[in-house]
Amino acid sequence: MILQVIIGHSESPLNSFWEELCLVQSYINILANKPCETTIISEEYLDYSEITGLISELFLKNSNCLKKEVNKTLNLKNLREQTISDKLWTILKSCRKLSDLRESFHFLFEELAESEISLYTSIRDKSAVSEIINGILDGKCAVPTLSVSQSLELLIDLGLEKLKNDYLVIISGFHTFPNDLVLKKWSNLCSESVANSNQSVKRRTKISINPKSAITDVINSKLKLSYLDCMHKIAEFMFLCKENGKLTEESFDYFCEAVSNNFLINNQNINHFCDIRQLRLCEFSVDLFFGNVSIKELSPVTWSVKMI
Repeated sequence: MILQVIIGHSESPLNSFWEELCLVQSYINILANKPCETTIISEEYLDYSEITGLISELFLKNSNCLKKEVNKTLNLKNLREQTISDKLWTILKSCRKLSDLRESFHFLFEELAESEISLYTSIRDKSAVSEIINGILDGKCAVPTLSVSQSLELLIDLGLEKLKNDYLVIISGFHTFPNDLVLKKWSNLCSESVANSNQSVKRRTKISINPKSAITDVINSKLKLSYLDCMHKIAEFMFLCKENGKLTEESFDYFCEAVSNNFLINNQNINHFCDIRQLRLCEFSVDLFFGNVSIKELSPVTWSVKMI
């Protein structure tokens, strides 16, 4: 069976996640071109006062929050319980200029230092912002004075972590996915030099953050973006097959394992960074027993499949 899917198609149920991937890439491109305070990062933005108002609401909601019910079925509009980093990503990506982003981070960290309300992040929250938040609340990290580049680095990291967690939930909703292996690969994406750099940053953040040093690495961010692009392809093919092809449970599990191995687990080209902000035809073939496969609602607008 050969399947083809157009990555980035507007009719895809995963289009909103792809758009966020593209947004992260646009931030990486801006960061690579030495941005300044007046650099525009969003054409659809909120005023600074609105941004700080939404950040303040996080303190109120966190002090009296109720645990959400766990979704038994996959709901793309309500995938999982949002972490503090998820909420900050949603808020801060609405900043218009880098100067607004920097001041918004400064407002957040100042409020944390002065507020009596704890805003400790989840143990599952691995973002750099989460580390700084917990460091401030533990008294191990001073309120940082960030450069505009550092602010954008933190925003990129928020987006990457949010999307990684989203894709893990989506893919796991179809198939028993080796999350531990995927997370290990994710954490090992840094080169040795980058890892050493990050360790030194972590040591510095116990006291302060040097505004002239990078908090995250552009190369590392590009590698993670490529990794997420592979996860997006897996999710697209799983949706395609589940919604348009009627396979036995055993055959669908086999298909999911095959597509995961092809694009992620056994993929040796993940480190190859490409421009994801364009429509791309992606093809995948898998051997399935013909008697276990049927096609429903075949439409060339949504998908294409050939039996060989």
